[in-house]
Amino acid sequence: MLDKQRLTFIVPVNKEDVLSRNILASKVYRDGRHQFIFQRGYTNVPKAYNDAISGAESDILVYCHQDVYFPDEWEGQFLESLRRIDAFDANWGVLGVAGVKMKRRLFGMSQGVEFIGNFSTNVAGGAQVIDHFRPIVYPQIVHTLDEFILVVKKVNAAFDEQIPNNHFYGADLCLQCAARGFASYAISAYMHHDSASKWVYSDFYESASYMYGKYRHTLPIATTCVVIEDRRGRPSFHTDYIALLAMTFHSVFKYPKRIKQPRFKV
Repeated sequence: MLDKQRLTFIVPVNKEDVLSRNILASKVYRDGRHQFIFQRGYTNVPKAYNDAISGAESDILVYCHQDVYFPDEWEGQFLESLRRIDAFDANWGVLGVAGVKMKRRLFGMSQGVEFIGNFSTNVAGGAQVIDHFRPIVYPQIVHTLDEFILVVKKVNAAFDEQIPNNHFYGADLCLQCAARGFASYAISAYMHHDSASKWVYSDFYESASYMYGKYRHTLPIATTCVVIEDRRGRPSFHTDYIALLAMTFHSVFKYPKRIKQPRFKV
């Protein structure tokens, strides 16, 4: 029974205060029903994730950042979403709450994108326009998912440790699964991302160039931050502006619905 499903959460940790006010304060952790594996001392997040697989007791792994907060209703919403996705596509690849679809060309400059997500955040730059203006029926098939939460079956869990600077490993996992015929989906399981990230820097583009080279024959790659499509191996910068504008709308319209927890100063 899915309502008895025990999950394994895998969390890389480098800031104990952030972990304490988010995951450790979440009911899904405090209840003690699920397994939590905290990976400390790693500088390579994909390696931290891979190294935890052998100790995972569940067939469903929840990879998440230390700065996510799960509201009290999250577990019920997630298990209901898991029921729906299993009925819709039992061979799903990766699940998350923030993803991006590829759409038609946008003014001839970049691959058009549609952002799908059901969460709140205090990030001022990134990339989701949520279902504020029209209802969305979940699950929604997406091209890639944001890394702050990735749900994958244990048999499909394999992160590329060669990607530099801890970016795009979630997008890469989605693309790996897609190459084997397993689609990725955004599901409805509302949560809060207490991120301190504000914008992207040169290390981000180094990671993007790596992804360009790895997936050179299947471009473009739509992610929740940029669209990787430039033939020189770099993202087109105007897509960053599109992403920033998208997240601004996301933040403004989602904040009134955010989790009512006074511990958050967003």
